[in-house]
Amino acid sequence: MKNLNIKIDNKIQIKSFTDIEELSVYLKNDCGFVWSPKKQAKKIWNLQISQSKEIDGIVFSVQNKGEK
Repeated sequence: MKNLNIKIDNKIQIKSFTDIEELSVYLKNDCGFVWSPKKQAKKIWNLQISQSKEIDGIVFSVQNKGEK
């Protein structure tokens, strides 16, 4: 499980995901990612705690990696 900070329009929300597939579904359904949500989910999932990634104006960062 990973907890991600997701910054959209200067508002930060924290979401928890159990795996890459769940994150991919979130990117497609909630963030409107049409092109390659699975590929983007993999990039976000592999971030280290000190890293962030901006995709289409949305900033993703790992809050913690939780338990496996």
